Amino acid sequence: MTTSLKTLITKLNTTCRAAAERAASLTMARGHYEVDLEHLFLALLEQPACDFTLLCRRQGISTSALTQDLEREIARFRSGNTRTPVFSPHLPTLFEHAWLIASLDARQPRIRSAHLLLALLTEPALSQLALRGSAQFVKFSLDDLKHHLTECTVGSQEAVEQAAAGEPGSPAEGGVADAAESTASGSPAARATPALDQYTTNLTQRAHEGRLDPVIGRDTEIRQTIDILMRRRQNNPILTGEAGVGKTAVAEGLALRIAAGDVPPPLQGVALHVLDMGLLQAGASVKGEFENRLKAVIDEVKRSPHPIILFIDEAHTMIGAGGQAGQNDAANLLKPALARGELRTVAATTWGEYKKYFEKDAALARRFQVVKIDEPAEPVAAAMLRGMAALMERHFNVRVLDEAITEAVRLSARYISGRQLPDKAIGVLDTACAKVALGLAAQPAAIEQPRRLLEHLEADAGPPPAAVLIVGKWCEALLAAGLVMYLVLRHGLPARVFGLRTDGLGVQSVWSLAGLAGCYAGLLATGVVILLFYLAYPDMKKELAERMEFIKALPRDNTLVMLALLVPVAVHEELVFRGLLMPYLRRLTGKWWSALLVSALIFGALHIPGQGLVGGLQTTVVGCVLGLVFIVSRSLLAVALAHLLFNFAQLQIIRFVSQYAEFAPLGG
Repeated sequence: MTTSLKTLITKLNTTCRAAAERAASLTMARGHYEVDLEHLFLALLEQPACDFTLLCRRQGISTSALTQDLEREIARFRSGNTRTPVFSPHLPTLFEHAWLIASLDARQPRIRSAHLLLALLTEPALSQLALRGSAQFVKFSLDDLKHHLTECTVGSQEAVEQAAAGEPGSPAEGGVADAAESTASGSPAARATPALDQYTTNLTQRAHEGRLDPVIGRDTEIRQTIDILMRRRQNNPILTGEAGVGKTAVAEGLALRIAAGDVPPPLQGVALHVLDMGLLQAGASVKGEFENRLKAVIDEVKRSPHPIILFIDEAHTMIGAGGQAGQNDAANLLKPALARGELRTVAATTWGEYKKYFEKDAALARRFQVVKIDEPAEPVAAAMLRGMAALMERHFNVRVLDEAITEAVRLSARYISGRQLPDKAIGVLDTACAKVALGLAAQPAAIEQPRRLLEHLEADAGPPPAAVLIVGKWCEALLAAGLVMYLVLRHGLPARVFGLRTDGLGVQSVWSLAGLAGCYAGLLATGVVILLFYLAYPDMKKELAERMEFIKALPRDNTLVMLALLVPVAVHEELVFRGLLMPYLRRLTGKWWSALLVSALIFGALHIPGQGLVGGLQTTVVGCVLGLVFIVSRSLLAVALAHLLFNFAQLQIIRFVSQYAEFAPLGG
């Protein structure tokens, strides 16, 4: 060996150097004494885009079989080392021959994994070691590797990095035949901007292809963004707002305007690219690799023949990306280009992240101009949903009425807290469409759940005797008759009414017995109770028919049902308070004015944004009943309210504050 190992390691490209470091880690983890050839090529197989792995696939060699052979050979190595391992004498020999192949034959300044493979197979001593490690190495075609190595490795990660660095010998710098073949293959290495193609997404191109949703109601914000982009310096807007208000949609709206030509002349023909910070960091385990990737993106943006604007979503991830915050992270690498106006960037982040990261770094904050994205008003949010209604109709094959859109916005704004419009309204409408589409192709839950319950009971109990089967047939007949009434009750009234206890209709008793149905007797009892309940209320059929007609006239019924699933209680005021609560409270308290007080208490509490009754045995309604002693029964009203909502007056906690008071004389 005539060349030092330190010099040879500096000739390795980033992929081979990372593989060498990984090989050393494998050696230390397994307690081996030397880093050998098997460790190195096993580490290369862990990189799916390198030359070596690509050659294995193109030569028809199974990478899994090769990995198993190398693992089997490594298992035979002597272990038990507790110190730092050393390089085997085979590795310097491999690196030296690979350097000769790279520099003399391929005329490339760095050793790639393809050169390591060719050196392994052409050096006699090393080839014997390779065949001992795995018989898969025999399947490589030496003629292709010697004479067509560049063509065989087109499209690999190493070829892309070499072309991005502008090194000689790359497909982009090669001969006419190589360039023609690379262009025909459509690989990233053949393109003029490989880094942009790999780490960014062209939003303008997606807008031309019609793959972006329409953006409505954000004309002011888009106009402010265009005004900032038209500046000569510090032309970098940052979209700030709460999560769900549509910051990314503003960037998509800008791309739609650029694609339509509805922008000032300096911005016409501009390409808007989304920079993926996570993809930039993925696999950048070697120090300096992340910086090289980001610099390659910046250089390609500067050298591009047409202007390019970068959009960085979740811009706070730039702080600390690729290094510690304040050192070699992405923010510090972008600062010089942002200050000079060479790199125009549209960023987006939430207010909390902006105050946490950007305001603390004054040098970074002054390079961005804030564009505030507020939550839209309900009419504007409804207009946004109307723009997406056609897309939902095509996706779910359902019809979305305008009333459903309006009610989705109104009810979600009223009852769903912690989220912003239009995000929560879109979620409500999207879920409603999905449920309707599912109902067209699947069994209703009211039928499927009892069927599943019977299947589970039959599986647990085994085959029943003949006597039970005879009784079971009779039970099924009664249950079928009761199930018809059950479905009428379940779907004849709005689903939101069942959020409260409707003792006046007897529905709570039916639910209790149905929940206890664990055998044929329980199912029979449920059917009998439903039939008796139907016979006990002769006017029920007429009342149900009237209310069903009333509900059918409401095209937003599906939206109401979906809100009942998404929020604790969504009460239909007119039906519940006029049809159910007032008669029940008056019957319970005996006084019409007491019923009116309690109804007003519930009605007012449910109209407060962020308040309301929650499911189970909890409540967020805190009311105060005032009245004269012996005239207004305040305690009775409180007990009646607890009995109405939870069916148990014992769930109410009563504290008599007068028992805790200390009466002291005025004179002390």
